[in-house]
Amino acid sequence: MQVIYLVPHTHYDVAWAFSRQDYLAINEKILEQALEIMDASAEFKFCIEQTFLLEAIEKENPRLWSRLKERIKEGRLKIIDGQYLMPDTMLPAGEV
Repeated sequence: MQVIYLVPHTHYDVAWAFSRQDYLAINEKILEQALEIMDASAEFKFCIEQTFLLEAIEKENPRLWSRLKERIKEGRLKIIDGQYLMPDTMLPAGEV
């Protein structure tokens, strides 16, 4: 039997189609929902790929930041890329 792993995560695409504040609100909601699932299921884990998102939450939503830190300490919330922002490696040239 083959095992398939699903890795839930969020991508914080700063100012791509919405404002920074809009994206922050969207991602805060996603993270709140992930925390709710973690509360309901001890096996659920979640990934964040950019520390920029965490920095913004630390400054603007201390309550959520505190809850996220708890899950990071538990090993249930992982920072998987560890970069400040995720580079777009699919660009055909430096200017698009």
